[in-house]
Amino acid sequence: MGAHEGEDTEFYLKKGFCVVAVEAMPEFCESISNRFPEYVHSGTLSVVNLAVSNSPETKVSAQVRGGR
Repeated sequence: MGAHEGEDTEFYLKKGFCVVAVEAMPEFCESISNRFPEYVHSGTLSVVNLAVSNSPETKVSAQVRGGR
């Protein structure tokens, strides 16, 4: 769960939607911002480096399968 490398982000941007991409891994956030700079600069895309939990005390670790 999360924006990962922006595959769905790209789909919705191309459809004309404003997108808030939420991703726990900072390197993926940077990758998305670098991949879509025109959308970031226009305000159409906001990239948020954040992990979501149902409890404020929960520690969250981000893990990606597939060698990354």
